[in-house]
Amino acid sequence: MVLHSLEESLDTWKPLMDSFSYWNVDLKDNWEISINGDLAVTTFS
Repeated sequence: MVLHSLEESLDTWKPLMDSFSYWNVDLKDNWEISINGDLAVTTFS
């Protein structure tokens, strides 16, 4: 799956996550962002 913006990411995942009573995105650990020209890839665990 390729998401081109934070807004597109939220539009994709929020409907799924709305079925849970509580969820949170915690941007603390294990993020890796690779940038090559106009392409950025973010991975996390």
